Amino acid sequence: MRAIFALAVCLVFCSSARAQQTIWTADYNPLTLGAQWSYFDQEAGQSDARIVTGIEAGLIAVDDDLGLVTYWSSDAQGLKVHKFYLPDEEPELQWSYLDPPITRFPHSMEAGRAYTDTSFLNNPSLPGTTIVQFTATFEAIEDRFVKIDVKLQRTYPLCARMATRQATETSLAGLKIMSTIIESTEWWAWGIGPVEQDLHVVTWDIISGETEEWSNLELLSSSMIEDNSPDVRVTQPTAQPVYGTDAESIGISGIASDDSRVVKIGWEDDHGHSGLAAMNGDWQVADIALVYGENVITLTAWDSSGNTSTEVFTVFRISIGELSPMVCHAGELLEGIWLTGAGFPEDSLVELRRDDETIAAANVQASGGGTLLEFDVDFQDSGVYLWDVVVKHSSGVELARLPGSFQTSPLAVTDTVGTPDCGIAISWASLADRTYEVWAAPRMNGQWELADCVASQGEVTNWEDASAPDSARRFYRISPVPFE
Repeated sequence: MRAIFALAVCLVFCSSARAQQTIWTADYNPLTLGAQWSYFDQEAGQSDARIVTGIEAGLIAVDDDLGLVTYWSSDAQGLKVHKFYLPDEEPELQWSYLDPPITRFPHSMEAGRAYTDTSFLNNPSLPGTTIVQFTATFEAIEDRFVKIDVKLQRTYPLCARMATRQATETSLAGLKIMSTIIESTEWWAWGIGPVEQDLHVVTWDIISGETEEWSNLELLSSSMIEDNSPDVRVTQPTAQPVYGTDAESIGISGIASDDSRVVKIGWEDDHGHSGLAAMNGDWQVADIALVYGENVITLTAWDSSGNTSTEVFTVFRISIGELSPMVCHAGELLEGIWLTGAGFPEDSLVELRRDDETIAAANVQASGGGTLLEFDVDFQDSGVYLWDVVVKHSSGVELARLPGSFQTSPLAVTDTVGTPDCGIAISWASLADRTYEVWAAPRMNGQWELADCVASQGEVTNWEDASAPDSARRFYRISPVPFE
């Protein structure tokens, strides 16, 4: 009876599937030479090991702790069991054959569809005729947490949950003398094989009547498991850890790699949204909703062995409205430039940039929940240019830009003439809505005195010094009144 139970359990357990809506069983049962698995039986409180020991006549030999060797084939027709070897004192009782070989799991399986195959078991220890029928159904994809103890616990991502049923019936002279029904639920991890199995066996024979056995097997160790964390990186829209946009949502994508296989990438943000990335060679996440300001997106990659790694990608949604002022004279020191919008970080950096020159703003402050930026800029050494206003993260990554939004204009005297009443008329390039101070002195290093305050007259402002003494030399200086 022990031999019959061992045969039945091995038929059910040595199998695999791929965690997809259509699964490919060979991907989940790497029957490669030397592959080993060790399981812990929670009901019996003991371990059970299996190993792929060799290839004999094109069949894959899998040994277990009972000494049972199961011979499999894995090809385009699926996973099939051909025969068994169980040591016995009587050599003629050591071999059992399935005729024809029974397909336990087809090469591909569709979710929700039951697959059944039937064969005859030629076991010398069983009299009469024995029919074996095996049914397997791929039910769902789900993560499976396996815990042997506190130190031995692991979550295997995207396992294929399989329901199986094996019915074996032996008849002699038209009478049923023995039957076994084995029902199981199993979870298979990609590239590893079964990581857990709940098994229920009901056996009946004419001598002992009906008996039942339960078993829960959890994967204790496997040569197919590796412990290196996967690598996950964002490459689009940028490889930088910080990005800025004014869009309502964002799509991100990247690359991931691992010693085995990255089977799952999940994401969540700091505003309660989460989901799974699409896996198609690289990975992609589409349409993550953004709020104004900081959006922290955490990506978690899982490999088939349950190892994880994370990558944090921070997106600032920034909308820039108005800049005030938008123009000044070259050489001015501006205090209190205002940039309105939404989503500015508290630790923003601001620069005014042209092709070959950059001026960093000072005293940058965000207020109003990130709706206003106030900063100072010293144009003392600048020329006459159009400048881009650039808002940057504290790390130096550019978040937003207003191209050509600020202008430095010349402040230069355009004409100086004498007036008929012996005065002096001065004209200079000016800006609208500005006020200018005219300073006068008898000599360059003399005492400068404020001669007048003049409101702008447009692009050119004119002023006359009617009080200039006849034949006296006077020097003049024009300066814009600072913005209030």
